Amino acid sequence: MNDAVDQDWCENLMWILTLLFPALMTVKHGASVVFYLISAVSIYQVVKKRPKLNLLSKYLLTSLIFLFAVSLVSLLNAEDMVNGIRRLKKIFHFLILISILPAMATVRKDLAFPYLIGSCIGGLVVFSITAYQVHIVGVTRAIGFYNIIMVGSMAVILALSIFIGLFLVKNNKVFFYLLLLSLASALYAAILSGTRGAWLGFLVGVPLGIFLMRRAFPKKKLIHASLIAILIFVSAGIIGKNMIIQRWETTLHYMKVKKTEESKTTAIGVRFLLWEAALKMWSRSPVLGTGLGDYEHDLVKMVTNGETEPPDINNTAIAYAHNIFLDSLACTGILGLLVMTFATLGMPLLFFSKAIKSSNIDFDLYAAVFGVVFIIAFCIFGLTENWLAHKQLVMTYTLLLAIMGTRFALKTD
Repeated sequence: MNDAVDQDWCENLMWILTLLFPALMTVKHGASVVFYLISAVSIYQVVKKRPKLNLLSKYLLTSLIFLFAVSLVSLLNAEDMVNGIRRLKKIFHFLILISILPAMATVRKDLAFPYLIGSCIGGLVVFSITAYQVHIVGVTRAIGFYNIIMVGSMAVILALSIFIGLFLVKNNKVFFYLLLLSLASALYAAILSGTRGAWLGFLVGVPLGIFLMRRAFPKKKLIHASLIAILIFVSAGIIGKNMIIQRWETTLHYMKVKKTEESKTTAIGVRFLLWEAALKMWSRSPVLGTGLGDYEHDLVKMVTNGETEPPDINNTAIAYAHNIFLDSLACTGILGLLVMTFATLGMPLLFFSKAIKSSNIDFDLYAAVFGVVFIIAFCIFGLTENWLAHKQLVMTYTLLLAIMGTRFALKTD
């Protein structure tokens, strides 16, 4: 009797925390608090239940352990130890998945459903934050509680999870229309951030989600979903047209002035300088890289020695290369790049791709499809931003792996 009560208590708490995670994702310290609460409950649950993971789940966790190990070795090669340790602490959050994934897998309740409810709330929350900042405070671009990149990326993750959830709503018009409202709100929030990389993530994620859902739904429903996505995106775009036009004009302006002195003051121009510098750093130590977290340290030396042009530091942060692949290549070498790509892209994609093939239940399919979609979205975010340098995004990625992977992680008899 006590074991049953204990199990119910843990499962109910995990259900509530799963709902709160996307709902508070864009609130200051919201994701962190939920992450650490889930971590604490997970440790208790794993010790109590001792769940057994299947082989693919073990491979996924092992790849993340290798990522941490390679990062630790790279840290020993670093000169800027303070920044390197700071970066290693962020990567360490991946290892907490070792307890979170099996713990969530023991929950008998479907965690994808509370996540969708939380996303519906989260879309309205991020809209309130960004709309207040832009339309009332008067800032040019919404920064949320952290920065432009993070609020834009999280808004798109919320929008994608809501969009895929629209497929599953049956005979509940109120919830369906709430999801539509939240989807439009999250999209508008992403537009107010002016984050072009996040916009691209949504534009790729929507058709990818429809494609992955194709075998489970009739063509008519897929066409309806496509039309809804286009309508909402166009509507949000019309309302936020000033921001879209401004960011588009900025992009066109850079294309006109590239390789001129003026290009160094544009966000795109600075990124090209940082990417070129990353490749130069890598050429000096191609296997192990310059050292974890050493990017800014080495960039300053290169600028001082006249090896690269000084970027406009008032425009873009230079602590990393603003590309997850090039930053990894420069700091951890080809070895670190391969391990990072395999651990954060290759293995998770394999895990969820296999889950899609075996999913017949609605919310299992939702979890598997969104698992693939959010990983591709993070990959796209990484083309113009190193999200591994942001603790909140690492936590978000880790919890998404756990929540969406929970139904496919345990060993079956």
